[in-house]
Amino acid sequence: MIQNHRASFINRVRQSLGPDIGPADVRRARIFPETSEKVSQNLLQAVQSRAPKERETLLAMLMDQAGPLHLHVTPVADPAEAAQQIAALVRQKNPEWGEKKSLIRWSHPLLDALDLESVLADQHIPVHTTAMDSQADLQGQRQLIRENTVASFMGITAADYCVADTATIVMKTHPHQGRAVSLVPSVHVAVITIDQILTNLTELYAVLDDEKNTPENGLTHHMVFISGPSKTADIELTMVHGAHGPKEMHIFVIRA
Repeated sequence: MIQNHRASFINRVRQSLGPDIGPADVRRARIFPETSEKVSQNLLQAVQSRAPKERETLLAMLMDQAGPLHLHVTPVADPAEAAQQIAALVRQKNPEWGEKKSLIRWSHPLLDALDLESVLADQHIPVHTTAMDSQADLQGQRQLIRENTVASFMGITAADYCVADTATIVMKTHPHQGRAVSLVPSVHVAVITIDQILTNLTELYAVLDDEKNTPENGLTHHMVFISGPSKTADIELTMVHGAHGPKEMHIFVIRA
């Protein structure tokens, strides 16, 4: 039965990429002929009308699923507490190479609200950002961001969504929010709000489908799905963390 479903799906993909591929909506219908607009709308309504108690249930699910993935999830009351928790984490952790500590963070409203530059001032730790000035030398700014990212032992990002049942954060492509911040430093910290937590991928796809027609929130040319720190068991089936990215990952969930 599984084999038959797989063959059927692959055949639909082949048809959608055939010589007569047609417009995007036709290709999409060929791959996903069972998609129900009513089902998607019901899911979307459930997400948008979710009560605080239901959001707390999803937070508990996220924390439960995160454990086996070596992903640390910490609920916090507000941005100020998130900033203090990050400051404590910075104090506890040491760089993988060298002794000098520095951070790189996205230019993002939620992260701006943390005011990490002030919070970490007593530790004398530089906090670099990915913000760019459109009136200045763009190439030079990009080079500086790359250098700061490589030099930083901790990268701090936000996220667009978080899927509870797989403990996965979802990040679209946005200006001043480079992927390298979540991939290069040894420790990746993501800060989200509790209303960004979705139950599963089905809800995520319903939300993304609804956003596709809104230019300010629509689909970007790629998305990143991250479930915990980097890990691989390629060599002798021994699990190793950090071989292809961060060795450690933390998510701070702002309840307010």
